[in-house]
Amino acid sequence: MLKAHGWLRRTLGGSALALALCATTVGCGSAGTSGTAGTSGTAGKTFSGDLCHVLSSSELAAAHITAPCVQAPTQYREYRNLYSAQWGANVAGHEFHSLAVKVKEWKGPYVSTYEKHYKSELQLGGQPFNLENGIGSVKTLTFSTLANPSAPAPKNGAVPPLAQHHGGEARVLVGNRLGLINLYDDSASEQGLEQALIQIAQTLAAEL
Repeated sequence: MLKAHGWLRRTLGGSALALALCATTVGCGSAGTSGTAGTSGTAGKTFSGDLCHVLSSSELAAAHITAPCVQAPTQYREYRNLYSAQWGANVAGHEFHSLAVKVKEWKGPYVSTYEKHYKSELQLGGQPFNLENGIGSVKTLTFSTLANPSAPAPKNGAVPPLAQHHGGEARVLVGNRLGLINLYDDSASEQGLEQALIQIAQTLAAEL
């Protein structure tokens, strides 16, 4: 299940501390410690790992994302490659207007195990949607946080002012690649958020 505050940070894990701005990263998405971007997609399609340039300006505008893209160095492991990028999560004023995209690419003898696992888990708690080259699901959530966390606690047990937020997650599974998309958009309804997530997910899936 999605959690309210901090969900986006947990999704990206520790890599958020090592992010480099797309504008200053050569290849934007090709950086890594070793190895190369994956070539073992559904039909042997090469995936560059460049997530900052996957989405169009119109798709970002539809999701009300205005912050620049920040991409983490690719993490290469024996069993998988991990690509991740985010727009605005660590930028002041964008905390609840932010987007994170992550792709896990499984390799070697681990592929069939993880593909089977994610096929069984993908739809739990989510609404399935159509993809030409894989399967996908989406779910959204409306939640509240303190409008002013630094304000003194109200007296006599009164309820402090709350701010309402909208968040959502989409997942796509294409061959041996799992795409995870997390979006906060306080300007959208849950329906609008779902539509934006599906469009982004479909665009990402076409690259996998």
